[in-house]
Amino acid sequence: MWLIDLIGGIAEFWCSWRLYVCGGIAVGIAVALHNGFPDQAWVWFVSVPTAIIGIGLGFWWQIRADDRA
Repeated sequence: MWLIDLIGGIAEFWCSWRLYVCGGIAVGIAVALHNGFPDQAWVWFVSVPTAIIGIGLGFWWQIRADDRA
């Protein structure tokens, strides 16, 4: 029974719109940087942490929303 609850919790978490909003914005910023400054090495040092932070903020936002509910 605990396995079904675990799978349900993970599925509910990955279906969260908050995760995709933050992830989409972060990935959009990263893509815009790569399109605006092609073949620049510094873009990778800016875009990768931006994408990771954006996805992390999506996780944090969802966890806080679940705690309030």
